[in-house]
Order: sequence, then structure tokens, then C-alpha cells
Amino acid sequence: MNMKTLLPVAMLLATGLLTSCGNGADKTASGTVYNINVTGGNTANWTQGDGKASLKHVATEVPKVHSLHFTNKGNKLMVALMFPGDAPPAAGKYVFGNAAGAGVVNGLYVDNRSKIESYTAAEGTIELTVKGGVYSGKFEFKGQGGPIGGGQKEIKVSGTFEGVK
Repeated sequence: MNMKTLLPVAMLLATGLLTSCGNGADKTASGTVYNINVTGGNTANWTQGDGKASLKHVATEVPKVHSLHFTNKGNKLMVALMFPGDAPPAAGKYVFGNAAGAGVVNGLYVDNRSKIESYTAAEGTIELTVKGGVYSGKFEFKGQGGPIGGGQKEIKVSGTFEGVK
């Protein structure tokens, strides 16, 4: 997946999540545990008690993706881990990047607390385990981006999760 195809999908996911307060489709399942930590040019930390987690399938856009989403309470912060393809992601280790290739996924962090800031994963890894359609794992990526119309910043996003479906 290259940047020309990633950007529309990423913006669609971010816009949909950040404007869907109260949407029943984005719920944290019973048993879900997660922790998200952002450091660097933008900082944040939230857990399952502060937000929602889900696996979403975006099949109406090209390219089709499955995305693990983590949002905070009020949907002001969001991490999306996007796996290209129509099939749900399999267990394994993946790398973050902006190019197409086997095992390459895309990451996005959006902060809408005061003004919109967005960051795309430049490098990092995610390890997934899957049991009965329920996802667990850990991830870490370095992101680049910043506020719309502002200067470039670098961040580090890391997280652990279990029980996401």
C-alpha cells in the first residue's frame, strides 16, 4: 500500500472514528484490556477504562483493509493499525511501513484534543495472536506528522492489547 492509497483510507478511518461519538458499532468487548502510550512531539496515554477498542473491516474503499482501532473516551485520540486485504489479519509479526509488500501494515495516530494532528507510522513492528477471532498483541512505531498546516514532529506510539474483536 503506497501513500497515494493509504491517505484516503487513513483519513476515512480517522474522520469516521473521531466523529462517531455514541456510535454503537465501536464498542470495547468484555474482557478487552489495552494500554496506549504516545511520547515525543505529542504525548498521551489511555487504557480500556478510558475508551474503546475494536476490529473494523473497511470493504467499501480501495484498498480494502482490516483495522484495529483504539480510541479514548470522547474519541479525541485514536490509533489505527491497518492490515491490507479483505481477509482478517492472521497471527504473526508484521512491520509498519508506507510501501506495499507481504507483512507490511500501516499505522496512524490522530489527536483531536485542540487541533487535529495526525501521524503515520514510518517504522516499527506489531505482533498479533488470534484465537477464535479475538486479537491480542503488542506494537510500537515511530510516527511522523503533526498539526495541519504546522511543522513536522516525530512521535513514538506503543501499546499492548488483549481481547479485541
